[in-house]
Amino acid sequence: ESLNLISYAYGLSYLKPGDHILITRMEHHSNCVNWQFVAEKTGAELIYIDIKDNDYTLDMADYEAKLSNKTKIVAFSAASNVLGTMPDSKKIIELAHAVGAITVVDAAQLALHAKIDVKALNCDFLAFSGHKMLAPFGIGVLYGKKELLSEMPPFLYGGEMIEYVEDYSSTFAELPYKFESGTQDVGGMVGLASAIEYINKIGLPTIADYENALTSYTKEKLEKLDYIEIYHAKQEMTAPVIAFNVKDAHPHDVATILDHYGVAVRAGHHCTQPLHRRLGQNATNRVSFAFYNTKEEVDTFIDALAEVRTIMHLD
Repeated sequence: ESLNLISYAYGLSYLKPGDHILITRMEHHSNCVNWQFVAEKTGAELIYIDIKDNDYTLDMADYEAKLSNKTKIVAFSAASNVLGTMPDSKKIIELAHAVGAITVVDAAQLALHAKIDVKALNCDFLAFSGHKMLAPFGIGVLYGKKELLSEMPPFLYGGEMIEYVEDYSSTFAELPYKFESGTQDVGGMVGLASAIEYINKIGLPTIADYENALTSYTKEKLEKLDYIEIYHAKQEMTAPVIAFNVKDAHPHDVATILDHYGVAVRAGHHCTQPLHRRLGQNATNRVSFAFYNTKEEVDTFIDALAEVRTIMHLD
């Protein structure tokens, strides 16, 4: 909803034919389909920033080549939900601002795994969901610079977001209330606050170090298996996800067999069809971690992969 709010209230209000919207090839559909809609409605052009084939990181040279004074919005994920790529967000934002563009950061995959300082980043908008950081479904967070939010029209209209309603016109409440139409999800808010308190009690640096070590451990194990194809960023620090395929096996078959052994992985395009086309894959499997996972669970996963080969008669 936060990314749609930006698309409708900012994108539709300020973009015009000939303007450019830049997004990365790694974007979740939540930060892609909305910009397709804005481009279609405003006449702006949607342009993709590519990834590098050798290490699955964002191609910064391609980004700089596509930036111009026509660029009005740069929207990107701070952490890929497939490749684990964590681009240099601060550099992306600095380059965007240099040509007068505003930036939209999708931090849904990052919020549980690394500290986010919006002032240090100097991003214009940043959004993340609650359910990916231990909170209930249906709650999320949108950060935006006050000067931008103040000029944007409301996204949804109705109760609680108004100042005064005349017969044929209305004035709207101050920030943030003009963007909070109707009865808010109080239970979700309390749940999100509790999740944040719990995460802070453990400490994000502690979580990040543990998850990065677990991800590296898993990747090392997978790299020793000649029947596994890995799609994962070659960076010192990545998001705790690894996309992979078992050669000659469909990802959904792999996921079904792993489930039989008590291992839960995701199979499909993970809401990133443009990225999967770039990878030349219709689907992949994805194993993901949080701070409650263990090396013993990883070992169980690796052992179960061998059973996949046996059950499917691939050995």
